[in-house]
Amino acid sequence: MTEAIYDWMKNLVFFFLFMAAILNCLPDNQYRKYVQFFLGLVLLVLLAGPFLKAVNLDIILKDTLSSEVLDEELRSSKNAAYSVEGVQEELLENAYAKEIERQISDMLAEQKIQVDKIQVTLKGEDRLQVEKISLCVSNMQEPLYQKEGDDMNREFTRKLDAVKTKLSQVYEVDATHIDISR
Repeated sequence: MTEAIYDWMKNLVFFFLFMAAILNCLPDNQYRKYVQFFLGLVLLVLLAGPFLKAVNLDIILKDTLSSEVLDEELRSSKNAAYSVEGVQEELLENAYAKEIERQISDMLAEQKIQVDKIQVTLKGEDRLQVEKISLCVSNMQEPLYQKEGDDMNREFTRKLDAVKTKLSQVYEVDATHIDISR
């Protein structure tokens, strides 16, 4: 019993020396009250140690503390997993949109339509459905004569209508959500 009292007193002496060293090492006095508050809580635990051991509350306190630490680590790891999962989903969505943009660009190149800008917007719960397609295009062929230019312009408009219909069917997008500008 006397050994336990000596250990308790030794812990208090070491704590007071540690507390004095910490308080003297603080660069500013603005944090002094917060450090003193924390050290006061630690002192309360040290002072209550023998009484807690007498009624076996130290074991209950230790078990409760360890379970709370484990719960906090679990919540923290879940949050980290969710943030990584969100990053992976965002990367997948961006890659999917870029692939659709590449496919549309290839399709328009086959039609001899020059693509200036393509923007694909995704929707849905998994964000893998196309909501909107915006295109800025121009005709690759230049007319030599005015009459030929009017014919080429009508032909180009017909091609754009066919492209709009094909995009609507392939990507299951309402034709009103496909914007094609020149």
